[in-house]
Amino acid sequence: MDFSRHFDGLKSPEKGYKLYYLLATYTILGEFMPEACYAIPVSTFNALQTPTTVLSGQFTLVGAASPLVAVATPVKSVTIENVSTNAVVWVGSAGVTPLTGYGLRPGATVSMDIDDLNKVYVIGTVGQVVSYIAVN
Repeated sequence: MDFSRHFDGLKSPEKGYKLYYLLATYTILGEFMPEACYAIPVSTFNALQTPTTVLSGQFTLVGAASPLVAVATPVKSVTIENVSTNAVVWVGSAGVTPLTGYGLRPGATVSMDIDDLNKVYVIGTVGQVVSYIAVN
């Protein structure tokens, strides 16, 4: 199906198309988009921003759930590695425990998209070290 006629008036020669949510019913079963549908402008489409900064470090576990970093550190994503000489460590949010966290075996990594490194908590044996690398 060609829905381009519904978008003819939305194109700007300078800025391209705007992103719109269409408030209309259309399903894979073949229902057609009504002639009169409502479009709500959400934002102008921009290409994804490429991260420009690499942050890396190591964190020594203290036995209680602790954030990877003590202060707000904006990021787009992070990868955490449990070094191969460690026992299992657990990754999660504030208050993570061995019962609620994501178990990271020795030598394993986990990656996640998150907006701030101080929202990522780890817990494990006192003195063990985990490594991380993040981008912003």
